[in-house]
Amino acid sequence: RCSRPASLLGTLESHFGRPWLANERYGPQTPGDLLRLHSQGLASIGQIAAIGEWLLRRDSFDLFMIVVGAAHRIGHYLWDLSQIDEARLGRDELATLRQAMDDVYGACDAAVGRIASAAPAGARIVVYSLHGMGSNSGWTDLFPEIVRRLGLPASGAVRRRGLRDRVFQLRR
Repeated sequence: RCSRPASLLGTLESHFGRPWLANERYGPQTPGDLLRLHSQGLASIGQIAAIGEWLLRRDSFDLFMIVVGAAHRIGHYLWDLSQIDEARLGRDELATLRQAMDDVYGACDAAVGRIASAAPAGARIVVYSLHGMGSNSGWTDLFPEIVRRLGLPASGAVRRRGLRDRVFQLRR
């Protein structure tokens, strides 16, 4: 979604379709949400690998950078299954969710291999990963308390400057 030049996005969508990973849905997830996220994420990682291969074979680059962002988002929701009642899941669903992060990291490894194999001989390849992943509910459960501490009206009608001042005061 953040391609340079911006016109490249249309070219990519015509060749590879729209991005497989849907917009993030913050907050607690249902088992069905998590299963969809797992499936979309794996498809997204494969799509990014295909895009990287295609671009590297199509053009010559001084610098080529591609982000496999699905792993980060999926990690927030599938790192642990504490937000769902595992006892209410079927055996296959539970097994899929318990295996989900291994699937994601395996797909990322395969994507890096595909992209690296398409790079020109002698290319310097740098791969990095964010560490310290943990579950993230999106903080939606904290929003009412944030609004209260900022002294904002529940209706949300606030002057911009006043809101900014309150946020910086809270930050200090």
